[in-house]
Amino acid sequence: MGAALRIGVLGFALLTAGICAAAATPISAPSHTLRPGDESSDVFLLQVLLNTSSSTQIAATGSGAPGAENNYYGTKTTAAVRRFQSIHAGDILAPQGLTAPTGIVGASTLQVLQRVAAGLSAKTPAPVAAAMPAPSPTPPAKSRCAPTAA
Repeated sequence: MGAALRIGVLGFALLTAGICAAAATPISAPSHTLRPGDESSDVFLLQVLLNTSSSTQIAATGSGAPGAENNYYGTKTTAAVRRFQSIHAGDILAPQGLTAPTGIVGASTLQVLQRVAAGLSAKTPAPVAAAMPAPSPTPPAKSRCAPTAA
């Protein structure tokens, strides 16, 4: 098997594994106030949620980037939260009488993060079958996704 074909097969396996995980794992929002310097699993959730949009992505590469989220609320997370607050200024800043983002995840920011997370979790992934080649005469392999309860 050539190197390109091996990479293609591996890429397809990773893609389908990611689709299975995305379908089974809802995106969560933090549950309490967060600020620079905090270290917790809620900071990790915050970073994962912010990384779902290129406008609020923590970093393109390295610490905090998609797939490299961590539990530390540092300068990159603060900057991403400020961008999120600016994008949602009408729901986050205006009710508080603020005109500039704070970088602190308080009650109004939490509410909007929770709405965004609920909206992302409700989306259904695109059908995988549409991107697959025509079926072969051999029976299809069993799904590697874990069965779900009805």
